[in-house]
Amino acid sequence: MKRTSRWLAVLVCIMVLVAGSYDGRPVQGQSESRTFSETGHTVRGKFLAYWQQHGGLEQFGYPISPEMQEVSFLDGNTYTVQYFERAEFELHPENQPPYDVLLAQLGTLLLRGRRVGGQNCSSSGVVFAETGCAVSGKFLEYWQTHGGLAAFG
Repeated sequence: MKRTSRWLAVLVCIMVLVAGSYDGRPVQGQSESRTFSETGHTVRGKFLAYWQQHGGLEQFGYPISPEMQEVSFLDGNTYTVQYFERAEFELHPENQPPYDVLLAQLGTLLLRGRRVGGQNCSSSGVVFAETGCAVSGKFLEYWQTHGGLAAFG
């Protein structure tokens, strides 16, 4: 009886140690995903990897939609997308990693049909030839330290 109790105690100790070292990430072979209780939405696979590698909650906020199919306003193609509080992720399987997950050009969508450039566009700071507009001060600092062109265009 003592021998059984001793083995049981050892087994319980091992289980406690293993449980205490678990960091919440899926075990190899499981599909990586994370469900956010704040919104009830799940981020998985390539979108989760991109979210984690490029700033996570601070940069993009919580997911506010499931993955879904959507027609792009830029090229008319259908992509798998997922919306976050501050971004829209698009899956582009035609691109090789790391360019298979891209951020939608929300600024382009919002400014479509509005006048940009000339008097509505600052020319002090770093001027971008592609738009003729400049970014300076705290906006430039944030742009440079939080992903630059890849994150914000």
